Amino acid sequence: MWRHKTETHTFIGTIWGVSGFDSRFVGNPENSNQVEHLAISIALQYAYDTSVVLLNALEIRDTFNGKQPLPMTRADQAINYVAATEFLPHFEDGYAQTIERLRCILSRPETTTCV
Repeated sequence: MWRHKTETHTFIGTIWGVSGFDSRFVGNPENSNQVEHLAISIALQYAYDTSVVLLNALEIRDTFNGKQPLPMTRADQAINYVAATEFLPHFEDGYAQTIERLRCILSRPETTTCV
């Protein structure tokens, strides 16, 4: 809608962006739709009770079929895992705290602890 309204031909990844994401959640530099991927992963897992194992298996399938490179698959799997383990279990307990925790996790290396 924004592209239509502004009459720009910007790629959606430019709008979503991945600034602030740790590299393990991005993979390849051209993988710029991770905010969208996170939203879809959360929706599938929360609303449709889709297993993170199934979502990650679909990512592997796309790599085997040549649709996406392995670094992108690993980044997508990391996003799916964070949605399953860090967002969904805490979402109903406190929205603001859950969002801040998610921001912390997505922006820092794996060894960093987020409270």
